[in-house]
Amino acid sequence: MSMSQGDVSVADNGAVTKSGAAGAVYDALAARFAARVIPSLGPDGKPKSQTGAELLASPAGVAIKRGMADQAVGIAALIPYITANGQTKIAAATGALQLLPTPVVAGAPTVGPGLDKFLPIV
Repeated sequence: MSMSQGDVSVADNGAVTKSGAAGAVYDALAARFAARVIPSLGPDGKPKSQTGAELLASPAGVAIKRGMADQAVGIAALIPYITANGQTKIAAATGALQLLPTPVVAGAPTVGPGLDKFLPIV
């Protein structure tokens, strides 16, 4: 399965639509924010506290969600760079990527590569 950059959008009613890496980053940001206790002032001017989850569910939560969506999309913009430039190394010493011996003989052991192999990350 290949990585996708994805996207996140927040509707005026606070509904979130998300996909790909951006969606995963948004979920992580939202979970961390929701778990926080946020000090604020009540309508009477006295200190009160509310959770991040309560704040996200409030009318003010739409702007907060949109800010997190912008952050998530910005972070996920790295995905095309990673898929275009990333590599994984299979070291010859690990014996991975076994090859058939030449000539192929029934029951003969496979042979590891003589050199390290580099595979693209997709």
